[in-house]
Amino acid sequence: MLLLMPLLVIGGELKWKKFEAGFEEAKKSNKKIMLDVYTDWCGWCKKLDKDVYANDKVSEYLSQQYVSIKLNAESGARLKFDATEYTEAQLAQAFGITGYPAIIFFDSNGQPLDKISGYMPANDFLPVLKYFGEDFYKNTSWPDFKKTYDAEATAKPKKKK
Repeated sequence: MLLLMPLLVIGGELKWKKFEAGFEEAKKSNKKIMLDVYTDWCGWCKKLDKDVYANDKVSEYLSQQYVSIKLNAESGARLKFDATEYTEAQLAQAFGITGYPAIIFFDSNGQPLDKISGYMPANDFLPVLKYFGEDFYKNTSWPDFKKTYDAEATAKPKKKK
């Protein structure tokens, strides 16, 4: 029975896509995009990889709801976004990224939704993923969503009679 279940994440490891292929996959699969903007020297970026993306709940949720892409903000590698050619460094600058790590969320058509800067632990990052991944951002403010999310997370299970 276990052999029939598809494995989305193996050992908490996320499958990162290349930039252009990731945007194409998101369009075909109707998944949101999470773009992780990093630098090689960034200690908090490495901590995000090690402690957050490797977290089983985070990696499983990302694999189900998102196409995950990394962008090196100092790379000269060329890519296309929105019919324009950029280096990775130029694109990070075009998105207004000035600190690392930074994460930009896109809809499945490649339209930017929002961006966040800095490190946050897995238990704080998961509600952010759900806010965008399940379209709460369309009808609910972040403070209202977070209040409801926190209340549900801390609610005691009801006792059965």
